[in-house]
Amino acid sequence: MSLDDLTNQTSSDQPSSGTSPKRKRSLTWLLPAGLLLGFVLILTLLFGERLIPAAEVNTAPVITARA
Repeated sequence: MSLDDLTNQTSSDQPSSGTSPKRKRSLTWLLPAGLLLGFVLILTLLFGERLIPAAEVNTAPVITARA
């Protein structure tokens, strides 16, 4: 098959003038999205407790007596 055959469409390859050609949806975006989501999930599991503010603790003064 030559380049001319590939670039020149015949009338049977072209859709009728009243309808739009259907585009095939590509799922290639799933790989980078899955990698990014997995990376964020791993970071959240590893460092989630450090990123959340610590609970406030009330302290009381203590007086000790030495013998």
